[in-house]
Amino acid sequence: MHTLMSGTANKQKRAIRTRNLVIRGVLAVGFTAIAVFVIANLVIPAMTITKITVEHGEQALSDVGLSLVVSEESQIPLQLKALQSLRQEYGESAVSLALRGVILSGERLTSTEERICLKTLWIAEPLLVPEDSPVLGEKAADLADILNQIPVERKLSYEFDNFCAERGTLETQTSGDEVVVLGVLPFTRGLPSYNYPFDTRALDLEIWVEAEIEVQEGANREIVIAPNTHSQYNLPGWQLSLFTEQVVPENRTHPVTSQQLALQRPFASRLLSTTLLAALFIIIILLGFTRQIDAFIQASVAVLLTLLGIQDLLVPAAIPETTIVDQTILGLYILFALAVLVRLMIKPIWDHAPVAALDKSDNDAGE
Repeated sequence: MHTLMSGTANKQKRAIRTRNLVIRGVLAVGFTAIAVFVIANLVIPAMTITKITVEHGEQALSDVGLSLVVSEESQIPLQLKALQSLRQEYGESAVSLALRGVILSGERLTSTEERICLKTLWIAEPLLVPEDSPVLGEKAADLADILNQIPVERKLSYEFDNFCAERGTLETQTSGDEVVVLGVLPFTRGLPSYNYPFDTRALDLEIWVEAEIEVQEGANREIVIAPNTHSQYNLPGWQLSLFTEQVVPENRTHPVTSQQLALQRPFASRLLSTTLLAALFIIIILLGFTRQIDAFIQASVAVLLTLLGIQDLLVPAAIPETTIVDQTILGLYILFALAVLVRLMIKPIWDHAPVAALDKSDNDAGE
C-alpha cells in the first residue's frame, strides 16, 4: 500500500515537473520572440538612423545620373490642396524637391553621333483617381465635370541650359550653394495625422529626361532617358522605405525612373504609445477592485499625474491637431473619473446596506 502511494506521488511530481517545464519553455520562447522583434524594430533602426530601406526592381544602364534632395515642407499651397482633395483624401504635409547635381555621359555614343545634350527634366506625381467613391454620393454627377478638369498628374520640370557631353566624355553639373528647387509636391496617399503614431505617407514619383543626340549627317534625334537617381531624404520623425525601378508605365510611351516612397512613424513611438495607453487602461480598471482606501488614493494620485504628463510625451509639438492618442487619453480621464466615483461614492453607499442584512431584517419583521 505504501509502495502504491509512493508511486502515485512520484507520478504526480513528474507530471508537475513536466507541466512546469512546458510552461517555462513557452514563456521563454515567447519573451525571446518579443525581445528579438523589439531589437529588430527599435535598436537596429536607431543604429542606422541615417539609412533608409531601399528595394530595387528593374534597373537599366543610363546615360544620366541625377542627385535629388527631398525635404519636408510644413505647408502646401491651398489651391493645390483644394484641387487634389476633390479626387482623394491626401495628407496634410508635403515635400520639397531640389536638384543637387547631374552627370551626363557620352561614352555610349556611336561613331556617327557627335554629342548628347539634355533638354528638360520632368518629375511627375501620378494621382490615383478612384473609380467609384462612396464619399461623393448624390453629388457624383455634379462633381464629374470638375474632376475631369483637374490634371491627372502634377508635373515639375527643369530646363537645362546648353548641358552637353561629347562622344567619350563625361560632364557634371552641381548646384553648389544655390540648390535648384524644382517644386513642392503633397503626399498623395496615407492615413492623416489624426491616426498618429499609426499615420502614414506615400509619394510616387516618375522621373525622366528629354535629350537630343547630335549626329554628323542628318537631323538630330530626340530621345527620352530614364536616369539613374540618387536621392537624399530629410524627413525627420519618419521611418522611410523606398522602391525604385526603371520601367515603361502603361500610360506612357517612354521609360521612366519610378520611385515609390513610403513613410511610417518610428517603431519606438508606436510601441511606447500602445504600451503606455494599454497599461493605463488596465491599471484604471484594477483601481475599482482596490479594497484598502489608502492604497486606492496612492494609486489614483499616481495615475492622475501620469495622465497629466503623458500627452506631451506621446504627441510631439510638431503635430498641433488632435490625434487618436489625444482622444484615447481623454477617454482614460473619463474612465479614471468613473473609477474614482465608483470607489469613493457608489461602493460605500452600496456596502452600507447590504442585501443580506435587508433580507434578515425583513424576516425578523415578518416573525
